[in-house]
Amino acid sequence: MNNHCYKADIGMHEYKKTFTYDNREMLKLTVIYPQIGLNASQAEFIINSQIIMEVGNFKRYAKHLYKEAIKAYIRSKNEGFPFFGYEAYMEYFVTYNQNCFLSLYFDKYEYTGGAHGSTVR
Repeated sequence: MNNHCYKADIGMHEYKKTFTYDNREMLKLTVIYPQIGLNASQAEFIINSQIIMEVGNFKRYAKHLYKEAIKAYIRSKNEGFPFFGYEAYMEYFVTYNQNCFLSLYFDKYEYTGGAHGSTVR
């Protein structure tokens, strides 16, 4: 019986970008994500590839939100009401990392004006 209690090495990374238009902040993007280190290189590659894919999808979605924020800003300016900058936030959380098991999830939050933002897990 193998009594080794393996766990992943996890390094967290943060990506931040502020999108502006007309010298105004349109969108703040923040992504906090892990890089997984394992003794099994194939499993490490698969897990990290999935994480990078999700992060890339969210960054592409943020570019779409940026375009929507510009439209909302122009409409606000033309109609004389305030514009509130948009926000896109994604963060990974590790819930278990012991005994050869790794469990994590991410939350995605966005604010596009209005009373409050929305979170998806």
